[in-house]
Amino acid sequence: MQAQIVSGITWMLLQLLYGGAPAASVVAAKRYLTCEGHSAHLSCDYGYIKVYTANYGRTDKTTCSDRRPHHQISNVHCFQEGTLKVMSDRCNGRRSCSVPVVNQIFHDPCIGTYKYLDFAYHCLPYKRSVICEYQEGEISCSFGELFIHHANYGRRDRTTCPHKLATTSDCYFPQTSSLRSRCNGKKSCKLRASNDVFSDPCHGVHKYLEVTYSCTSFNDPLSGEARATEPQLPFWCHSATTLPRCLPAFRAVASTAAATAALQDPSIHASSWPHTHRQTGAGLRVTAQAPNGKTPES
Repeated sequence: MQAQIVSGITWMLLQLLYGGAPAASVVAAKRYLTCEGHSAHLSCDYGYIKVYTANYGRTDKTTCSDRRPHHQISNVHCFQEGTLKVMSDRCNGRRSCSVPVVNQIFHDPCIGTYKYLDFAYHCLPYKRSVICEYQEGEISCSFGELFIHHANYGRRDRTTCPHKLATTSDCYFPQTSSLRSRCNGKKSCKLRASNDVFSDPCHGVHKYLEVTYSCTSFNDPLSGEARATEPQLPFWCHSATTLPRCLPAFRAVASTAAATAALQDPSIHASSWPHTHRQTGAGLRVTAQAPNGKTPES
């Protein structure tokens, strides 16, 4: 199977925006392409997943095109606007995540076209808390103030909070906005995992509340993610032809990532980066930045 990508674009934009600053202090991004009918795999050796761009569809005629008839790859304007939400609901805040790349998950944006999942994500140094159903817990900051990155009340695996009613791993009920309004800017925040608080997204299933958060200063101009919005990089910003239009979007995303990277030891962050492109299943893993300060090969 074929996967083609311009991996140097991300690096070039970051160099333009940060004047040659070490990539480890800015962002570590992983970008993947996975063909329809296979599964996309995300993982973090350090930190937790944050998906920041995703599209299920087709934007060129070469990716995932092996042995495909022309009519299945000719539509290069195939976009599924809900892709990012699906990926975020399933994967954000986790160490690893596997998503089947099928119409049943993403819905079919262009019938008759052979599609692929194009997505990118960070591994970011959040704190994580899990509270099993019917229990109470508290998240707190010794220094700085709380900022909620992702929260879900439901069940995304069968091993967390083991229970005889842990019968599914597909119970997604995001509570990020709710917990941001309750907890952001505080030193501590008490939480209760209960249907009375969040309502019941999957009857008969034993659930849990999972929260990823960081401790940051809301008065610090570098703390980009301490703002109410989290800028996203449009999925069409990975081509040299769209480079001029992508600079404003990249500027916003890069400053967000820089603020997060400043919360940790850059040497740890850099050591977790992959250095090479390699085929992984049906997708091509692409390292868009390199910790040695050199532009990676396209």
